[in-house]
Amino acid sequence: MTLSEQFFPYFSTLGLLSASLMGCPASNAQQQMKPLETLVNSTEEQNNENESGPIIRVGKIEFGEIEIITSYINEHHSLQELVDSYFVENKIPKNKINDLQRTILIEKGARQMSIYVDHPLATVSASIQDEHRYGTLLKQYGVSLGLRPVGDKIQRGDYKTPEGEFFIPHKIPNSKFFKALYLSYPITKHAQYGLDHGLITEKQYQQIQNAEKNCKLPSQSTRLGNAIEIHGHGGGPGYADWTHGCIALTNQAIEEVYNFTKTGCRKGVPQTRVVITP
Repeated sequence: MTLSEQFFPYFSTLGLLSASLMGCPASNAQQQMKPLETLVNSTEEQNNENESGPIIRVGKIEFGEIEIITSYINEHHSLQELVDSYFVENKIPKNKINDLQRTILIEKGARQMSIYVDHPLATVSASIQDEHRYGTLLKQYGVSLGLRPVGDKIQRGDYKTPEGEFFIPHKIPNSKFFKALYLSYPITKHAQYGLDHGLITEKQYQQIQNAEKNCKLPSQSTRLGNAIEIHGHGGGPGYADWTHGCIALTNQAIEEVYNFTKTGCRKGVPQTRVVITP
């Protein structure tokens, strides 16, 4: 996706899949949050304070007359508070709020989830710094991964968390892991590996490839595995990697991320993209 596309997203909707496909093991865990690590360019503090104290802005980029906040210090604020502040500070009209592309970046090696939003009104400069390619950093959380976290997912039962860029076809409000976001795994690169190594047929490969192109949920019945989710029941500092390949958060964290997320696509572009890196 080009930088211009990131700041001028368009979206569509997608249907639901039964929650019965879920495949990650349960775990009893107490909730625990990871503080934000921020990019420090310049710091400004809002005049208004709430019960959690002031929201601190860290870093900004200017595009002509538009000033875009690039990251926040938010250890004591909910994700919704930060989203609301972002809308107000960037003077985003109500009719443009749904045009914001939302990005969930999961860095497996760091066991960290970062939440970003793009500004829908900005003219993107070609010189924008690489660390801002996802937009404004709002909040970060610690996560736990599959029992074998190193490497990309290859097939069902390998206990690995997949890598790549996904979207969220639907949410599961009453998950056995509190709440869950279903990911569009497998994508074409997983299908290519599966085809090359005899795990799937040419027909299954084509179905997965077409699903990715058309922002549809791919087949969930191949040997590549299925039911990869972001869900609750414990994750981050103090927790081991414990899932079958899903990304686990505390219940408090998944509540915030669940409410932040938009499902499906518009004009073939995910409303919320999920980027998982090694």
